[in-house]
Amino acid sequence: MAAKVSEKTNAVLSTIFSDEEGEPVNTAEFDVLFASIHDADNFANVLRSSDDLMTLPNVELTEDEDTLGLVRWYLQPFDTLLFDQSTTSADTERHVAYIRGAWASEDFRSSTNGIATVEDSPLVTVTLTAHGLAVRDAFYLKAAADVGGLDVGSVWIVEEVVNANTFKFRHHRAATVTASGGGATLFGLRCKSAVAKIPFTVQRDDPV
Repeated sequence: MAAKVSEKTNAVLSTIFSDEEGEPVNTAEFDVLFASIHDADNFANVLRSSDDLMTLPNVELTEDEDTLGLVRWYLQPFDTLLFDQSTTSADTERHVAYIRGAWASEDFRSSTNGIATVEDSPLVTVTLTAHGLAVRDAFYLKAAADVGGLDVGSVWIVEEVVNANTFKFRHHRAATVTASGGGATLFGLRCKSAVAKIPFTVQRDDPV
């Protein structure tokens, strides 16, 4: 059941990250932690996203034995303008938060402007010399600029290996334009990863 929060108060979204064996992950091992908020009626509509949650002051990573793997994200719906009072008169808005973590990366690499999109396609092409990745390998992109209308900073899975220097992954949205770029980008290759999906609603304090 989705949590219901006030538009004027903090919401605490929490999840526990586990490895393939179901054991909780020590958050001290995280290489990166991303988040995004989607419209619950259209999962492709990203309302808000973060390049790296671990750099934000409103995120708590717990490393105590009793709460190993627990991540708390203190979200302020009103401050982040999730609820747009100028465009709706509904009492509540439904949203879904995704928290994506990556840890135990085997290799760290960087590139510049090595990301390309094709209009109306969710497939994103990455050029990275001697990447060494295989289909279904996990990796993350950090601090990349948007490309083709897509926020590409997150944890992804390799869908296709084109050649030794090029691979593709599937974004959750289709690109709005054919483009290339991305700026300076850090990669964590062949990492372990997990994704948490947290539904919640924002309740208006003064519905009109």
